Amino acid sequence: MSRLEIKNISAKVPEKDILKGLDLDRDTINTIMAEHGKLITEAKEKIREYEDEIAELKGAGDKSKEIQKELDDLKKSVADAGLY
Repeated sequence: MSRLEIKNISAKVPEKDILKGLDLDRDTINTIMAEHGKLITEAKEKIREYEDEIAELKGAGDKSKEIQKELDDLKKSVADAGLY
């Protein structure tokens, strides 16, 4: 889920005006908004962790390709030299 999608999700949650329209008292509204803020922060942190992990795995995939090419080159060199 991209950061833009997260912003869209957070924009869809009840805002204070909506909660006020439900005749909720100030303390209840503040509690709901605080909890919502915590959940959004946690979700954003998880997304950042997943994005970092994806980047790390992509880097590992690239490194794996480099190692495989080196191995293939070494096998070819050994075969060309008649050692295998």
